[in-house]
Amino acid sequence: NSHRNAADNYKNQFMLAIYLCITTIILVIFTIIMKLIGFDKSPLWLVGLCLVINAIMLFCFGKFTGNKSIYEINLKDSIVIGLFQCAGSLAGISRSGSCLCGCKVRNIEKEASAKYAFLLFVPAMVGATVLEFKDLTNLFIDTSNLYLYIISFIVTFVTTYFAFAFLKKIINKGKITYFGIYCAIIGIVTFIYALIVK
Repeated sequence: NSHRNAADNYKNQFMLAIYLCITTIILVIFTIIMKLIGFDKSPLWLVGLCLVINAIMLFCFGKFTGNKSIYEINLKDSIVIGLFQCAGSLAGISRSGSCLCGCKVRNIEKEASAKYAFLLFVPAMVGATVLEFKDLTNLFIDTSNLYLYIISFIVTFVTTYFAFAFLKKIINKGKITYFGIYCAIIGIVTFIYALIVK
């Protein structure tokens, strides 16, 4: 029984890693397409609108309850979550928030949703680095400021990690709605400001 349990555990973890990769690949492909068509910068009014959309997604996440554990996630789930996560590439929409919304659509429980979004942090960082490979190549040609980039990458990685850990705690405590209210207020203010300035 112990050998069988160990085998089942290994299989579950292996399949979870596969599904995490699939979700990430979908986001990477979408980001590449957006860069190719030249949509890599958002106007301020769109950022405000996206913040409001992000708030709506968080409100919806707070109201849904799922019953599927993290090891019950399947291929279809990973694809749907990946498609939702694509919205996170737009300025103003949280990648983790869109991921959580996709998890809820697929009936995945809150804790499992938070863990899946948290595990996607590392491949998302790696994917972002790969997409900037051209800039990294130029950086290694002129290494005078290399140490500054290394320091900034480490600081970004660490702060993002702890931010995700903090968000995970908020989700587990069921207080994600407060973050949604914050996004809604900032989004409305930003949208109105963009219209006035224009």
